[in-house]
Amino acid sequence: MFHLAEKLQGGNKIMECTLCKQPLSIINHKIYNGVICHKCYKKYPSFIRENIDTFSDVKLITIQDFLLDRHVNSFTPTAKYGLLEIDSINGIIQINDNGTNYYINVLDLKSADIFCVCPRVDKYNHVKADVKIQFKTMHPNITLSYVIKRNVECNTSKESAKELKWNNPTSLDIFISMFNQMILDACKGYDKLCKETLISKDDINYLKAKSLFMVNDDYSIDEIKKTRNLLLNIFHPDNEENGSNEKSKIINLYYQILKEEREDENS
Repeated sequence: MFHLAEKLQGGNKIMECTLCKQPLSIINHKIYNGVICHKCYKKYPSFIRENIDTFSDVKLITIQDFLLDRHVNSFTPTAKYGLLEIDSINGIIQINDNGTNYYINVLDLKSADIFCVCPRVDKYNHVKADVKIQFKTMHPNITLSYVIKRNVECNTSKESAKELKWNNPTSLDIFISMFNQMILDACKGYDKLCKETLISKDDINYLKAKSLFMVNDDYSIDEIKKTRNLLLNIFHPDNEENGSNEKSKIINLYYQILKEEREDENS
């Protein structure tokens, strides 16, 4: 069931587009929880429009922000196959759909695959196929597929008088290899950034210390000293039961981390 947005005009109910809230014309399109106008419908690529009735208004708004213009300024094409271009340096793919470019960072992908579909044999025993990309994104969680090149000639070999074996065109295999390497490089770069730049071992220990002492960034040395004494009363080093000796070492270590952090800021 879906709901049309309505408003009153001159005593009459006027149906509105679920997205732009403008009055609907004769040509409109059903989405999962409403109806949108043709102008809004045309903003989306064909691989969204094909199944637009499965998307809610919230997801359509998210998709539009996700696909359009986010990476246009940083995109530098390094390879192309049909309507798909890749930027191996920045880890971005660009899909051209009826003259409009859509961009996706490969780190936003949950999975991606490029493959041949609809193989057919012509009168010369040449195998032709279309090439499609299919991918899933993490946020928003969507699955998309799109034909990036049509009527490509595949590699063929005769297995017998009646059997013809075909494989991907060599150019496609090369492009797939470059595409997969781009994803691998982007993931390795991100992992390296996380390990070396975003958070260090010292940062992790500082976060653990704040968690143990239940303090915010604006804590005082007196505050953590009182908390340390309370914790040591519970886990006294002379009490060997329940691993109190080891716990007291951790308490003192984290106290020292917090104390030094505050002293460095005040120096």
